[in-house]
Amino acid sequence: EKEQGLSQLMKMMGLQGRIYSVVSYIFFFLLYCLSTAFVIVVAVLLDFRYFTVNSPAVYVLFFFMWGHVLVALSFFMSTFFSRTRAASIVCYMLVFVTGMIAGQLQRRFLEQEDAEGINRAFQIIPAFTLYRGLFELSSYTAGNGNGLSWDNFDGATNMQASMIAMVPLWIVMLVLSVYLGNVLPTAAGA
Repeated sequence: EKEQGLSQLMKMMGLQGRIYSVVSYIFFFLLYCLSTAFVIVVAVLLDFRYFTVNSPAVYVLFFFMWGHVLVALSFFMSTFFSRTRAASIVCYMLVFVTGMIAGQLQRRFLEQEDAEGINRAFQIIPAFTLYRGLFELSSYTAGNGNGLSWDNFDGATNMQASMIAMVPLWIVMLVLSVYLGNVLPTAAGA
């Protein structure tokens, strides 16, 4: 978008910046929903325990909320880059590194009951929030587990914490992306 100057072009044609941003947000969220639905359907057809034992309502809501965080994160990260190649390289590395760190650190701290403060601090980083929820879903399917459903959701403290943490993450990243998009200089100098 920045590389091709699409938002500047739309502004010159009379489209308000808010409208362009909302349409972009909806497009990218729908793209995420389609790809996630495809993965879930394939996983159910292949009888992956992760998706067949856990309640679809729980993991669909979790992935729905994560989709909003992911799109807001992409809008936030886009404010720092003007070239697609640089953004792709940095963001792929960021996903890889934070995924590895989240896997190692949270595996250690999620199983400790006295580490709730550390776990909450990790929720600032979106990948850690995702991993915490995925960890909870997998722990309910481990062995011959019955899976996570609304009936036993009260005991799923990690899943509850992940879903609760996603709401402020989503809001903060959207607000920051709007603010930084208006404050940081662009290639057009606006």
